Amino acid sequence: METRNLSDQNKFQVLESLDLWLQRYMIRKVSGSEDAIQIFFDFTEVQILDCRDAFLTTQKLLENNHEENELSYSGKIGFFSYEYLCHLAGFNPTAEKDLELPDALWARPQSIITLESGRCEIETLLAGRLVEVVGFLNSPLGMKISQKVPDFCSKNKQWKCNIDFDSYKELFDQAKEQILDGNTYQIKISQRYNAPFTLKPAYHFSKLMQANPAPESFVIAWDDFSMVSCSPEMVIDYNAKTQKVSTRPIGGTLDRAKVNTKNKQELESYFYGNEKEAHEHNMLIDLERNDLSRFCEYGSVSIDQYRKIETYAHVYHLVSQITGCLSADKKSVDIVRSMLPGGTVTGCPKMKTLELIDRFEPCFRGPYTGSFGTISDNGSIYLNLIIRTLVAIRGQAYVQAGGGIVVDSDAEYEYNENQIKAQALLNLLV
Repeated sequence: METRNLSDQNKFQVLESLDLWLQRYMIRKVSGSEDAIQIFFDFTEVQILDCRDAFLTTQKLLENNHEENELSYSGKIGFFSYEYLCHLAGFNPTAEKDLELPDALWARPQSIITLESGRCEIETLLAGRLVEVVGFLNSPLGMKISQKVPDFCSKNKQWKCNIDFDSYKELFDQAKEQILDGNTYQIKISQRYNAPFTLKPAYHFSKLMQANPAPESFVIAWDDFSMVSCSPEMVIDYNAKTQKVSTRPIGGTLDRAKVNTKNKQELESYFYGNEKEAHEHNMLIDLERNDLSRFCEYGSVSIDQYRKIETYAHVYHLVSQITGCLSADKKSVDIVRSMLPGGTVTGCPKMKTLELIDRFEPCFRGPYTGSFGTISDNGSIYLNLIIRTLVAIRGQAYVQAGGGIVVDSDAEYEYNENQIKAQALLNLLV
C-alpha cells in the first residue's frame, strides 16, 4: 500500500474537484468525527443486485471471506434500496419501478482519501495511483474552486409532485381508517418531487457539508445516476468483535428557528410535554426493541439513551439508543433483515405497514428509505437510513419526503410538512 499526507489541501477544494477526474466514487462522513470525511474510489468486485433471492444474495454479500487489507477501511461500501430490503424482510412490493436504478449496489474500494481540518491523507493499493492522485490535487486544475456551476434547480422553479392534495387526502383518509381499525398505529406516506437538473455530486455535497453537516451524510456518483444525502439517522451499528448491535431511532423534530435556543426549559417543554411526540417516539422504541429481540440474546436488549434532545445544524431531534448482543445461533443477515427497512420511515407494526405503504403510495421508493453504509472485512456492519436525499438520473432530480400519520394527524398539515421537508433540502443545494 502507498500513502501520502498533504497538509496544504483545502477539504472543500478537493471535494469540488472530484467530478473533474472521477466518474465513480462514494463519500461518507466519518462516524463520530467532528468534520472528517472519506472518499472511496477505484472500485473492484462491483456487485449490482436485484430483489430476486434477496436473502441468499445478502447472505453471500455479508460473508466474511476476505482478509483485511492495509487501507484505513477494508471492505465494501454501497446501498440497498427500500424494495430490496422489503424482499429481504419477507414482503414483495408491487409498485411499478419507474426509475432505472439498481436495487442494490456494493463495491470494494482500492483507494481512499480522508479529509479533515488540516489533513488530506491518500491511500491506495494500486501501483502508480498515488502519483496520479497527488499530481492532480496539486495541479492548477485540481486546486481551482469551480467558479461557475450550473444550478440544477431554482428556488422559484415549480417542482412537480407525484400526488396532488386531493389525492393525498384520499390516501390519508384510508390510512386513518386502517389506524382506527387497529391494523397499524402509524404509517409513513411519502411524496416525490422532481425537476430538470444539472448536478455535480461532490460540489453539492460540499455545499451540504458547509450548511448542514448531518452525521450520516453521503454521496454516490455512479455512471448515469448519483445521490447526495444529509441523512441524520443510523439504524445498524454492528461490532463483529464484541457482537454488540446498536440502533438510534429519531422520532421528534423541532426547527431551531422556532424556539429560543438559549432557553433549555422551553426546548424541554416542547419535547417532553408534547403527548403526540412522546407517543410516536415510544412506539418507535418498542418497534426497534422488538426488531433487536429477533436476533439478540435473551435479556441483552436495553435502552442506553432515552429521548435525548440532540442539536443539529437546523433542527433539534429526539433520539434514543437501543443495544443488544447477537445471539450465538444468528448471523449478520438476520440483523439486516430484521432491522430494515427502518421503523422510523415505515411505521408500526412494520410488516403490516409495509403492505399498506405498497397499497397507498403511487410510486416505488427506490433508494429513499433504503440504507447506505459499509460491510467491513472484519464482519462489522454500519448502515444508515436514506432520507433527506436527492437522487439524480437522466436529466431529472428527485427528492422524496414523508411523515408519520397517526390517529390525530391532519391531512393538510402533513401534506405541507412533506413539501417543507423536500424544499429544505433543495434550498441547501441551490
